[in-house]
Amino acid sequence: ISRAIQGGTYYARVYPAFSSGNTNYDLGFGFLSQPSTLTLSPGNSLSTALNIGNLAPRQTVEVTDFVGETDLSDVYQFTVDSSRDVDITLSGVTDSARVELIKDFNNNGQINEGDGDILSTSSRADSDSNATISRAIQGGTYYARVYPAFSSGNTNY
Repeated sequence: ISRAIQGGTYYARVYPAFSSGNTNYDLGFGFLSQPSTLTLSPGNSLSTALNIGNLAPRQTVEVTDFVGETDLSDVYQFTVDSSRDVDITLSGVTDSARVELIKDFNNNGQINEGDGDILSTSSRADSDSNATISRAIQGGTYYARVYPAFSSGNTNY
């Protein structure tokens, strides 16, 4: 069984395939997830984005979390006071994922692909390669959205 699950208590039941069957067995569990470095979970939309604050020049913020079948995307909000270059790197993935840089130009709380809200989309990050967005931005509020590259993907980052 291979499945993405959220934190909680789970039980494994072992039973014979036939009512008259008897067998010895070995049962093993493997977990690929690593704990999040966040005290609050990032939301899946602009209105529920986790605000990581007003970023100073050359300030670095690093987070560890998960996206996949049980958490379709993570959205982070950040603000910059003045024009500068921003570098966003998606790394440490166990399955393919992407990151987007977003600006809500009409302030409707929605990601409108047709009006240019998505400023940049990264290439695909894989277990052996990172994905990076490097872009000059003006002062204002921005969002970074992390999501699996494929609908069945489950990955830490």
